[in-house]
Amino acid sequence: MRRLVFGEVEKAFVGAYLAVLSVPRELGAPGAMTGHIGPGRSAAVYGARSVDDARAVFLFRRKEELDYHGCDRNTPERGREPT
Repeated sequence: MRRLVFGEVEKAFVGAYLAVLSVPRELGAPGAMTGHIGPGRSAAVYGARSVDDARAVFLFRRKEELDYHGCDRNTPERGREPT
């Protein structure tokens, strides 16, 4: 869908990885955020009154792009640790 709007976009590594997950509402109080921030990384959980669950956010920085060994969500190799 994105390609239809923006056309082909060259892949560029920006030096960081970000993941946002839905988690049980009990883990994040509505209107509040709890987290940990360290050098080059952070993790947080927050809740919102407008949704039925909470969100967990993970961020870390890295100079080089991770090597995924061809793993993606559609391969049986998923979950293998990068080198």
